[in-house]
Amino acid sequence: MIRRAIQRGELPDHADPRKILETRAAPLYFRLLIGDHPLDAPFITRCIDHTLALCPVEIASGRRQFTTTHGPGTLS
Repeated sequence: MIRRAIQRGELPDHADPRKILETRAAPLYFRLLIGDHPLDAPFITRCIDHTLALCPVEIASGRRQFTTTHGPGTLS
């Protein structure tokens, strides 16, 4: 899935699929094994937003616009 996103240009060419998976999975396992809160939609959305913010994609303008649950922003 991550390699396909790189091929489609949704993630930068230098993105490391393993690091992305580790960054994505760690908070979920922490919450499941140690935390006392459920894996609800707002938590999962926040984890995805944080992971995507670590892998910005530059396009012709030099910036990619994105919208998260926290509102519009720019990845730089």
